[in-house]
Amino acid sequence: PQAKDRDVERTEALTLIRAAWSEAIARVAPESGRMARALVLSSLTSAYDDASRYYHDLAHIGALLRGLGEGWGGGDSVTIEGRDALVLAILFHDAVYDATRKDNEEASARLVRLHLTDLGVAAETIVRVEALILATRHGGDVVSGDADMALLVDLDLAILAAPPDRYAAYAAAIRREYAHVPDAHFRTGRAAVLEAFLARPRLYATAALAERWEAAARANLAAECAALRAG
Repeated sequence: PQAKDRDVERTEALTLIRAAWSEAIARVAPESGRMARALVLSSLTSAYDDASRYYHDLAHIGALLRGLGEGWGGGDSVTIEGRDALVLAILFHDAVYDATRKDNEEASARLVRLHLTDLGVAAETIVRVEALILATRHGGDVVSGDADMALLVDLDLAILAAPPDRYAAYAAAIRREYAHVPDAHFRTGRAAVLEAFLARPRLYATAALAERWEAAARANLAAECAALRAG
């Protein structure tokens, strides 16, 4: 049953990703060829479908697209231009993901620049997509005054407010992605990351999402952190 659920999630995510890519790229690169677009999409989905990914996979991207489409945090009010950049950032923000490196977002931003440049996307749109992707490093105050960026960062952290069983599955998936790290080192490092999040005045920058998710996210983070510190 678990494998079947994962397959269903993957199939649903692929449908969302293909539709989102087709719609966004048709608007921002109307002169690009169908084959060129298809090759980029194929490369992108293959990256997310890599066997080493247990959380940063197709399902994760599908969840963010679903959240944007359902208007979480006011996403339904994003302008058309803003929505295209936001969609492209969602699609590419984890295109490069290797748990052994610390520059995944930067590498993903470089990759999106290469692909969008080849497709003829306007320079200002590429710069905007890059900036949105870099915000998913979750450095803290990078989203101040930028509603679209705040929404993207919050959607990326939606899993933190999931029901406890789903959050536990997420935490287990992260551990599998860091299988190369010894248990003691992982517990220490992961707990430090969670404590840094808990120390923030707010986890979610978008008012509607903070109201909806803040308490649940803090409870999940605190519970995992306590378990990690207890060994």
